[in-house]
Amino acid sequence: MEVIILKKENNNKKVTIVGLADCHGIESMHLESDKHLNIQHLSLRAGANAQRHAVVFKAILSKAMYDFVLHLCKVKQNHAGALKVLKNSANKENGVRIPDDFGGVWCDDTELFLGAPINASRNNWKLIPNPNLDPYR
Repeated sequence: MEVIILKKENNNKKVTIVGLADCHGIESMHLESDKHLNIQHLSLRAGANAQRHAVVFKAILSKAMYDFVLHLCKVKQNHAGALKVLKNSANKENGVRIPDDFGGVWCDDTELFLGAPINASRNNWKLIPNPNLDPYR
C-alpha cells in the first residue's frame, strides 16, 4: 500500500477546475484558467455519453487536493477514486457546480448551469462513479 503525503505549503491556495465525469470516474479535468477549455465542448460530450450518466462539473479545491486528484487520474489511473475524492473534498471546501441549460440554479450543494436537464444532472452526479451503470461494459 502506497502512502501519499500532501504538501502543506500551498494549502490556502484554491484552484477552480472544470471537467467531465461519468460512471467510470473523471474523464477529463482542466483548470478553469486554461485558455483551451471549452465548456460547450464538454457539454456536448456529456450529452453524447448520456448512457454513461456523464456530467460536466466545476469544483473549487485546495491546490494540495487538486494535485492529489490529478495524481490519482494520471499516475494511478484511478478515475473512479479521483471522482470520489473530488466530490468529498469539494463539497467540504466550496461545493461542486454541475452545468445545466437552465441557468444557475442551486440545488442542494450543487449549482446546475449547462448540459442535461436539472434533475438528470443532479441524479447523475449522485449516481457516479459506478461502472455497473455502463450499458456497454
